[in-house]
Amino acid sequence: MFFSTWILFLLTLFNISLADHYKGGTLSWKPTNPYSLTSPVEITITERHSWTLTRYQ
Repeated sequence: MFFSTWILFLLTLFNISLADHYKGGTLSWKPTNPYSLTSPVEITITERHSWTLTRYQ
């Protein structure tokens, strides 16, 4: 019972918050040295996000 009440509360909270400013994002990765034969392979992770501020002005 408590779990279903908590889920209902969270869904209501998501409905109330209008996050129109978030436009999207990407997550990509690539090996630091593509010719490396060692294990584990070192990678570089890139995270990008995009949003607008004009909706708050």
